[in-house]
Amino acid sequence: DITRAILDELEKRLVGDPLLRPGGSVPFYRLVGNRFVREIL
Repeated sequence: DITRAILDELEKRLVGDPLLRPGGSVPFYRLVGNRFVREIL
């Protein structure tokens, strides 16, 4: 479930940086075929 994956990513990021400062890597999800592919920007 894509929503769960995004919420898990956010939870991990909040643990490491509660203020969510800019400058870190950002996960990017896109739909390829019939599944989501995760890339780091």
